[in-house]
Amino acid sequence: MGRPKKDSASKAPARKYNTTWEGRYKWLQKSSDGSENAWCKLCHKSLQPKLSTFADHEKSAQHKGQISSINQVKPLHNFFKRARVDNSVKEAELQLAACMACHGAISTIDHISAVISAHGKGSPLEDLQLHRTKCTALITKVIAPALKTELKEDISGCKYSLLIDESTDVSVNKLLVILIRYCSPSQRKLVTALVSVVCIVQGTGEAIYNAVKEAVESLDMTLSNCIGLSCDGASANVGEHNSVWSRLKQESPSAVLLKCTCHSLQLCVQAAFEVLPANVGYLMSKIPAWFSKSTLRREKYKELFKVMTVGNEDAPSTMPFAKYAKKRWLCRKTVIKNIIDHWFELKLYFKMAGGECGQEGKCEARMIEDILNKNETRLYFLFLYPVVLEMERVNAAFQADYCNPEKLSDILHQLHHGIRARVHDRMGNDLPNCQVTYGANFTSEFISYLEKFKRGESGGSSSAQVDSVKSRCRDFLLRLLNELDKRITSSTNVFQGLSYLSPEKVLSQISRVGFEKLPFIQQQCHQDAIQTQYLKILFVDWKCQSGFDGEIPSDVVQFWHKVLLYKDATGNREFQELAEYALNCLSVPVSNATVERLFSTVTFTKTKIRNRMKPDLLESILRIRSNFQFAQKCCINFVCTPEMLARFCSREVYSGQEEADELLEYIKCIE
Repeated sequence: MGRPKKDSASKAPARKYNTTWEGRYKWLQKSSDGSENAWCKLCHKSLQPKLSTFADHEKSAQHKGQISSINQVKPLHNFFKRARVDNSVKEAELQLAACMACHGAISTIDHISAVISAHGKGSPLEDLQLHRTKCTALITKVIAPALKTELKEDISGCKYSLLIDESTDVSVNKLLVILIRYCSPSQRKLVTALVSVVCIVQGTGEAIYNAVKEAVESLDMTLSNCIGLSCDGASANVGEHNSVWSRLKQESPSAVLLKCTCHSLQLCVQAAFEVLPANVGYLMSKIPAWFSKSTLRREKYKELFKVMTVGNEDAPSTMPFAKYAKKRWLCRKTVIKNIIDHWFELKLYFKMAGGECGQEGKCEARMIEDILNKNETRLYFLFLYPVVLEMERVNAAFQADYCNPEKLSDILHQLHHGIRARVHDRMGNDLPNCQVTYGANFTSEFISYLEKFKRGESGGSSSAQVDSVKSRCRDFLLRLLNELDKRITSSTNVFQGLSYLSPEKVLSQISRVGFEKLPFIQQQCHQDAIQTQYLKILFVDWKCQSGFDGEIPSDVVQFWHKVLLYKDATGNREFQELAEYALNCLSVPVSNATVERLFSTVTFTKTKIRNRMKPDLLESILRIRSNFQFAQKCCINFVCTPEMLARFCSREVYSGQEEADELLEYIKCIE
């Protein structure tokens, strides 16, 4: 048998790219993928390194179409050569850009600006020229940088606290959001502001710390001025070794760590639920899930509920459709309440629902029905509702942007002692099952079940069954109390210490505490000056001082700002060190709820349709939105600053200028 013939293509040497071709074909360059192929800069297409291929491509409809579209593009130089535009038009364009950043997709500005300019004949709005490219440039290179500059100037020289958290967006980018909290000397209040949104690859303590340090330094600040860190309890954040907190302590030894109170309360409840039967959690997740994606199921349940509650004025107005998620802070109470209110209607519904589903649906409906038919399950829900209600009430209080530290201390104190009083006596001893406080509805319900059991009626429960439920509920309270002791005690101490700085206590001979009990006092550099001023502050009639207007502010931050501005007969600030110390202490963050709300904004902004949004645009939009949110303002009240107008005139506003110059060169070459 003869040898197989080699393919003729294998004999031909590999073709190489020749740079001399670029003199003849101005749109040509070598491909950047490492191969010897050519690349059309107009069509963005890879070509074989052959002259015949180039000639055919130049005659193709695609290439000619690109040349035609390029000839219709107006060079960006025209923006800079056109006549000066009145500042009123610039302010209108800036306000529209801010409005788009807050409330809509940027692409819609193409049509909105056309409508405004069409109806603005004879007014400055006739000259409105704002489309998506320019709107994006105004957001990323005018408004957002100007807001960051304002923050940089306002925070200069101030002590501050950091709030950090990580999450993943729709395009699977790991985002680190960094917020800063400080007492603004210009606004005379506590201010929370966005520092940066950073894309990180690894969630290690070192990577997060480096990103935080770089973001803080972008404000011309150092980590040595940081007095507090608020984050969740992840080991990368708060671990004893090799974490963000361990590194921050080296930079700022006086800083304090405050784990997010909202996260901690949620973890306490989540841990306590582990001692309850799995049936409870199963109902809380499966009943809302049953209705979540089926309009037909919802409508059938509504019809059944309407029939069963005819003439009942006390029938609940909400349906048991609220979704349950373990990581959502304020959802357990709603889900539990809805299931309790619809208990008997749900029992009948799932008894009938099994006949209209497939095999999997029948099995699930039968399981839900069996669990609902157990009296013990209803007792668990009646017990849980008042406890979870109180936990979520406290959680909601800590989600406020600012709250009086004294009130927060009282709320935590009442929660802790309220749970303790359910299972312990005054001496701290455990109460027997029969004396534990399970709740009024629980008590009346289990008495009813016992009476039905004694009469031999269906639907009753024996004393052994009820005692089993009581034992599990008691274990729930003990576990919850143990978790509160472990997770909330440190936060309670912090807020208790901050409450000592309220004007009611500082200016009272009776309720004021000793100097050594003031919060974080051992970490201060000017302890002698602070102690002297703390003793003297009692002997000033503050109501008669200028700026107090005959009354002492109830707001602790406003009080200390006015104390800071107080001057003695020589014009010196007599209580400067004490007031600065108090304001720095009050800058300690309450929780990470602000960061979580910002992540919700990320979810609404960067959607599946807009998943290609670049990080700089996302950060700029978040900066604008958070600025309005924290200041409790709307884009309607947007005010253009002189810096924004100055940046508006800068050539740097129009991104991609180098690409535009290159495009013009292509046009000249083709022509």
